[in-house]
Amino acid sequence: MQRPRRDARIPFRYRSSSPLRFSKTEDHRKRRRIDLESVDRNDVDQALAVIAPAPECSNEPPQLISTELPHFKANHVQNRLGHSHYTNLSEIAFFELFFSDSVVQILSKETNSYAESKLRTYPLASWERCYWVPTTLAEIRVYLGIHLHFGLYHLAVREDYWKIHKLGQFMGYGRFKRIHRFFSLNDENTTPPPLNAPWFHRIQRVSDLIRTACRNSYTPSSHITIDEAMVAFKGRSKHTVKLKNKPINNGYKLWCLGDHRYIWSWLFHSKVDGVETFTKSQQTSWPQKSANSAGEPLEKRASLAPTYALVLRLAQQLPKLEFCIYLDNLFLNLPVAQCLLAMGIYCMGTTRKKALGFPSNLQGYLENNSEL
Repeated sequence: MQRPRRDARIPFRYRSSSPLRFSKTEDHRKRRRIDLESVDRNDVDQALAVIAPAPECSNEPPQLISTELPHFKANHVQNRLGHSHYTNLSEIAFFELFFSDSVVQILSKETNSYAESKLRTYPLASWERCYWVPTTLAEIRVYLGIHLHFGLYHLAVREDYWKIHKLGQFMGYGRFKRIHRFFSLNDENTTPPPLNAPWFHRIQRVSDLIRTACRNSYTPSSHITIDEAMVAFKGRSKHTVKLKNKPINNGYKLWCLGDHRYIWSWLFHSKVDGVETFTKSQQTSWPQKSANSAGEPLEKRASLAPTYALVLRLAQQLPKLEFCIYLDNLFLNLPVAQCLLAMGIYCMGTTRKKALGFPSNLQGYLENNSEL
């Protein structure tokens, strides 16, 4: 007998007239929503209490060990919206905020320098040697605009952009290939890298100008975040990072300070050299704001690894305003929160049960109550 297909429908004569009913068990009951405004602190302390068993062969009742939260004064961060320093800008004017004349001049100068050194040193094809003309600032802007067009409209063959989208009215395909052949951000033949230069020294000058423009063009809101970001790269480099189960699983990693999808500042990361401005596995000392059991302030310093210190490095760049930084459990522990508080910056986020400074009594309670 042939087995029925999986998508075969059951005939009506074999179907039950009444729909199936499932009884709600303990696991399927709908959880009651908690109104945060109506929560009493005494109820929270009572929920966190742990019942200690009475000693054997004794008539004493079990004791209630209180694990109440320490009393604190809630700090209110003003809900300030971020705002741009420039309004009513056209598309080209907005682009020039970040790719200013200084950036384009560096690109044009280094491209011409690299082309001259290549043509003088290595034997190239005759068409590359005869038809090369030094590029200008206007040509570099058109070259960058064509690359932006590539990102908006995807075609299998690059030459089709000139056949279908008629890009020849802005720049010929032959001229584009020659500029693309010699395009450079730093010609090491004329400007060799200095001693102890970072691994990204080839793009450092341009990156510093764009990063400064990002900070000067926008004032972040009072609620910001710090997280990692990936720049896709499919070439060969020892500095790239591979992350599984991510939209971009291979490329360069950045540590970014963002506000409403705007990247305000960032730090580069290398699989070999670690975080920018830090030596790999280097411990750095930061001022820490804490208090003793009597509530008196203490002046201490915390030694933090680069993964935690990068949060403070990015927070140092913020203007002198009130901020609350949202972090995930990769960054947040008690010393990081206290160092941010010493800067006058609040933080909020998730942490791990084994994070540094996590209360031991609360850790044991969470292990016995996995629902929390």
